[in-house]
Amino acid sequence: GNVYAANGQYDAAIDDFSEAVRLKPDYAAAFHNRATARVDAGHLAQAVEDYTEALRLTPEDVDPLNGRAAVLSRLKRYDEAYADYESALKLEPESFRIYFNRGNARATEGCHEDAVEDFSEAIRNNPRYTKAYLYRALSYEELGKNEEALDDFATVLRLQPGSPDAFWHRGRLWSQAGESDKAIADYSWVIRLDPDNGAAFNLRGVSHAERGEHEQARCDFAEAV
Repeated sequence: GNVYAANGQYDAAIDDFSEAVRLKPDYAAAFHNRATARVDAGHLAQAVEDYTEALRLTPEDVDPLNGRAAVLSRLKRYDEAYADYESALKLEPESFRIYFNRGNARATEGCHEDAVEDFSEAIRNNPRYTKAYLYRALSYEELGKNEEALDDFATVLRLQPGSPDAFWHRGRLWSQAGESDKAIADYSWVIRLDPDNGAAFNLRGVSHAERGEHEQARCDFAEAV
């Protein structure tokens, strides 16, 4: 089952984990792994059931709690998700992943101030976790705190110099701030990292046009099509 899951063959993985459960009904890891495969296959409600059974068998295991919370968040069952995150943090109070996942749920729900707090706590527990800086930057942007967002994007790029997401989102912020030259530089990095990114060509073309560089804009718009 694990081999199938690693290769993206989720239905086959689910079948094997189901056989493991049939042979050993108290095998918590099989329920947990089947839940993960079901998440990847898009079977979220069934995944919640499997995480719940894994928790019944191993109530002190934080992984199925964290996994179930993430799925409940995707199902927009936020109160249940937050309850699971609280329980998980009681088991592992310094887990950066749990704080990050709860922050992501809060950001998805539109609670960006709370999300910033969770992303900050994730960073405190793992200062090199670039996703927390990236997602905190996006929440800062939603709160209109663009300077803080720019600082976080810069940190992502210091820790992970080839992050197309950080270049992309920072480029958007530069564009909004009227810093077309800086936006062009960031979009150019996105294109260098992903030469087929038509949206980056289009936005770089817009920035060139704002600078009166109409030939460069025309070339970028042609590439964007």
